[in-house]
Amino acid sequence: MPTNAPGPGTPVPGAPTVTPGAPTVSPGETGGPPTPPGTERRIVESTLEYGFFAGTQVRQPTEEEYNGLMAETTRFYTDVMKAAYPNLESFVAFRVDDEFRPANTDLPIFVDFDAYAFFQEGTTIPTEEEVFATLQAADYESK
Repeated sequence: MPTNAPGPGTPVPGAPTVTPGAPTVSPGETGGPPTPPGTERRIVESTLEYGFFAGTQVRQPTEEEYNGLMAETTRFYTDVMKAAYPNLESFVAFRVDDEFRPANTDLPIFVDFDAYAFFQEGTTIPTEEEVFATLQAADYESK
């Protein structure tokens, strides 16, 4: 799995829009978001490593900070995916696991997540491999 670091920005809610009372597909094996009606989903397992700015105390993030990381990851990848796939309805980075490794001084925070990409039914929908390649090719330096 690739190791990438998203850039800064304003966190946004990560859940896809679901019409109340509308039928949905069951959540993913990890308890991820349901598939909104009229969409097909692609799920890609991913890992990101995060670090700290110079001079910042290296410590285990709080649950609120992990949630903020995932909201920002969702926002970053939503922009990346919408640029590549205009038929993208929504994107959610759903945290599966995390680990704090203080001995890894450059990037001590590891977050495993499932990347859920929801596409409009009836359109050309990329494979999981194509979604993964798009995520991997994102510009992680300029954001």
